[in-house]
Amino acid sequence: APKRLVFPEGDDLRILKACAILVDEAIARPILCGKEDVIRGLIKEHDIEMDEAGYDIVDPSQDPRSERYAIIFHERRQRKGVELPDARRLMRKPNYFGMMMVQQGDADGVVSGIRSSYPITIRPALQTIGLRPGVRRLAGMYLLMHRSGMRFFADTTVNTEMDAQALADIAEIVSDSVRD
Repeated sequence: APKRLVFPEGDDLRILKACAILVDEAIARPILCGKEDVIRGLIKEHDIEMDEAGYDIVDPSQDPRSERYAIIFHERRQRKGVELPDARRLMRKPNYFGMMMVQQGDADGVVSGIRSSYPITIRPALQTIGLRPGVRRLAGMYLLMHRSGMRFFADTTVNTEMDAQALADIAEIVSDSVRD
């Protein structure tokens, strides 16, 4: 059962090439965020072979779920100063929209950060999804596909102060994520 993965940077050529592999090998069903004409134009221009039935394109600025997501986000963040117009503006941003897709069960995960700084990638995740109950910290994780298999690297981006407890927490987070 391929997972539904949102790619907020769906109009990036590197993302499109990676998604073609995901579709071809039935690893995941990509949900590409961006303007449909731009994404389809890139696919055509670069001769990316990707079965149209194997992926979806969503434009957060046009998607009918944006208003519902904005209302939910506003309800969750209003005590932090997020007004409904702010929530509407944020839901037009692919990272926020993609995270809300996961939070609402419309997607299983998000792959982001190829063009964005780490804070811009993480902030929407923390504000929409938050930490899993029982998890004490956030950690960054990278997946490397190598000819000998997949390799996971953690935390080269989020935690700067490491001690034994931090390392153990990060190892547990990565282990749980890989198992899921």
